[in-house]
Amino acid sequence: MAVSIDQLNAITHKYIMPKMFDNIFDSNPLLKKIKDGGSYKSISGGTKITLPLNYAQATNGWYSGADTLSTVDVENITSAEYDWKSLFAGVTISEEDELKNSGDAAVVNLLKSKMEIAEKTLKDALGTGLFSDGTTAKSIIGLRDIVAVDQTVGGISQATNSWWQAQVDSSTTTTSISAMNSVFQDASVDSEMPNYGVTTRSLYNSYYALLQPQQRFMDSKTAEGGFQNLMFNGQTEGRLAA
Repeated sequence: MAVSIDQLNAITHKYIMPKMFDNIFDSNPLLKKIKDGGSYKSISGGTKITLPLNYAQATNGWYSGADTLSTVDVENITSAEYDWKSLFAGVTISEEDELKNSGDAAVVNLLKSKMEIAEKTLKDALGTGLFSDGTTAKSIIGLRDIVAVDQTVGGISQATNSWWQAQVDSSTTTTSISAMNSVFQDASVDSEMPNYGVTTRSLYNSYYALLQPQQRFMDSKTAEGGFQNLMFNGQTEGRLAA
């Protein structure tokens, strides 16, 4: 009668790498930039999250001598209001599995590993939410909803309020420095300008290809091609996995 476990496997341990390797989660460059750049803030309380906005100029004009100045009160302040959003990741482990994964037999701690996976899951889901288009009602408002000209964001219609519209180039089909600079300048006001650019891997590679021919090598013995980081007008270029 044949046995299911041979003699070697019956008396020899399997070698398990003492580390769990990530083979599923995408990178979240925008989420990292938000956390590292100071845009991420911990807040508490309030029925809604309200962002005061200046949307018009004050009354102004040139005058001379004793000219009568206008004292008309201009409505130039409003606010965008956002609902709170909640995100969860489940961690489930049975008492039996926890017991089996204990002592010397536990090469990798099961509960700790599941907690790490849950944390990565939350980061990945939040990173995806940052690019959502508003079709998922319970999700946070993402860039595909914000960077538009016809959406309602924070209770304000972009279609009827041009000052709430994003700067969108929907006609350019080929990546070029001039096209990128045009959008950059449109999105800049006074001394405030974009400091971070997020794009797809394909467009990132297109920009990379524009810069590569300009690279010069100073070492006659060794030529190191390529760039680790790309910048444009002082802003860092981040790329998505897609």
